[in-house]
Amino acid sequence: MANLTETARWEAGIYQLETSDPVMGGPNGIDNRPARELANRTLWLKNELAKAVQSIGSNKTAADAALALKADKARRLSAGAGLTGGGDLGADRTIALAVPSTPTLAGVAKLVNALDSSAADAALTAAMGKKLQDEKVSKTGSETVNGAKTFTDILTAGRAEHWGKYRMPVQSCAHWILETDPASNIENEASLRFNIKYEQGGQARYIHFPAPQGGNKNVAYQDWVNSRFEGNRFRRPVVKGGATDVTLDLGNRASITAELGGDYIGHGHMQLVLHNTSGNHNISGLPLPAKSPVQLNFYIMGGYSFIDCHYLFPTANSVPESTGTTKAGSLTGSNTSRKTTA
Repeated sequence: MANLTETARWEAGIYQLETSDPVMGGPNGIDNRPARELANRTLWLKNELAKAVQSIGSNKTAADAALALKADKARRLSAGAGLTGGGDLGADRTIALAVPSTPTLAGVAKLVNALDSSAADAALTAAMGKKLQDEKVSKTGSETVNGAKTFTDILTAGRAEHWGKYRMPVQSCAHWILETDPASNIENEASLRFNIKYEQGGQARYIHFPAPQGGNKNVAYQDWVNSRFEGNRFRRPVVKGGATDVTLDLGNRASITAELGGDYIGHGHMQLVLHNTSGNHNISGLPLPAKSPVQLNFYIMGGYSFIDCHYLFPTANSVPESTGTTKAGSLTGSNTSRKTTA
């Protein structure tokens, strides 16, 4: 007796024998059809169950591997320096930055949005960093610095190879420049020079200071110089050219002081140099010819005045004469004179 041939197939339904079906056995007999279809279903279910069992085994292995990677809920998270929060893994946990308790915590600092803070446990914000960048003075390039600045140490300005060291602008779009000789060297005293220079519209004017050759030199105020010559002073000669009108009467104090500029030194020496032309220069009180160069030396000594006159008196041999006039009193008083001729 043979068994039915089974096919692993899920049959949609099982055939029902009818009363009209003939009795017929064999592999394809109608009587074996319901049993064959049930056998097919059974084989299919067996195969699917085997696949499921195999899959469950594979999934368990993967689940075991995944489970082995999972931290135990008893494991704890601890907040490090500068942090708060943490706890075991039995619930959701939060880690947050804490307010620093000391300024020594690496990577953690309070932020200060100001430049006037003296705190030693805080850091500047990015906004204050930008403010410093915008307002800093660069070490290179041209830059305008506003406001008054105080330097408590030596200020070095200019370049060693250039004359110009310090420039001071004025309202006329011009400027003053302090210059020093770039070749200055104590071994060459002639090189120890500096100038004050004024520049405007391509033109320049200089105040030159001569080199202090032969040792140190002093630059003095006018009143200091006058104080050193008080009581024994000398005035530069008053020189009047031929085109300048001069009317001088040596017997008249007002005429003398007028030609000396309306002023005279109370104690000292003055000099007037001119040329008698009988035109512009008219001198009376001396036996002068129509044209003669004249040099008058005035010596003022307290209450006395002495006038020394040098002139050229044409004679046969063109011998120059000189005369001395002695006045009792100063140029401010009435005087009598005595003239001697050599």
